[in-house]
Amino acid sequence: MKRSLVLVSVFMVLFFIRGSIQHVFIAASARFSNFSFPGFQNKTVKIHRDEISKIMQESEIKSHKIKDLENENRQLKDSLGLKKDFKNSVAARITGRLKEELAVNFILDSGSNDGIKKDSAVMALSGLAGIIDDVGEGFSIMLPCFDHRFNISVRVSSTREVALLSGRGKGRLFELLYLNSDTDAKPGDLVVTSGEGLLPKGLMVGIITELNMHSSQMYKTAYVEPFVDPGSIENVLILLK
Repeated sequence: MKRSLVLVSVFMVLFFIRGSIQHVFIAASARFSNFSFPGFQNKTVKIHRDEISKIMQESEIKSHKIKDLENENRQLKDSLGLKKDFKNSVAARITGRLKEELAVNFILDSGSNDGIKKDSAVMALSGLAGIIDDVGEGFSIMLPCFDHRFNISVRVSSTREVALLSGRGKGRLFELLYLNSDTDAKPGDLVVTSGEGLLPKGLMVGIITELNMHSSQMYKTAYVEPFVDPGSIENVLILLK
C-alpha cells in the first residue's frame, strides 16, 4: 500500500514538472519568434532604402533625358514647320549669351559662311525674336527684341497705321510710339513689321494691351505684349536678305 502511494506521488510530481517545462518552452518560443536583431534589421532596411533611392534617382535622370529629347524633337519639328514659311532662311541654335550691365546679346551658331548678314530678322515659332547685330564667319550675334536698343517700324493690323516699336528691357512690354491721336487702335490688335525699314513686311511681333495719350497731346502710345520671349527659346530661323 505504501509503495502504491509512493508511486502515485512520484507520478504526480513528474506530471507537474512536465507541465511546467512545456509552459516555459512555449513562452520562450513565443518571445523568440518576436525577437529581432536591431543592428541586423537596421542594416537591412538601410540597404533596401539605398537601393530604392538609387533606382528612383536613375528613373528621374532617365525621365529628364526623355523630356529633353522630346523637347528637342518638338523644337526641330517646329523649326522645319517655320522653314516652310520662310524658305530663304537658315536654321540656327542659340549657343550662348553675352551679358552686359544693361543688355543681353545671344550667340547663334550660323554666320557669314551661311549667308547671314547684319540686320537680318531672327524668327522663333511664335514670331520675331530679334535682329542680327553682328556677324562672324561661323557665328552671329542677335539683339533680342526686348533690348533698349531695339527699334523697328511696325504696323497695327486693324488700322494699318505705321508706328515705332521699342524694346524696354527683359520681362517688360514693348512701347509703341507715334500713333495718331484719334487712332482707332485698341487692345487686342495685332502688331506686325511694316516693311518700311530693315525687316520684311508682315512678321508677327505682338498684341496691343493698352493705349495712352502722350503728355504732349500730339499722339498716342501703346504697350505691346510680345509673342516671343527670347530667353526661353533654343532654335531660331535667320531670314536671308
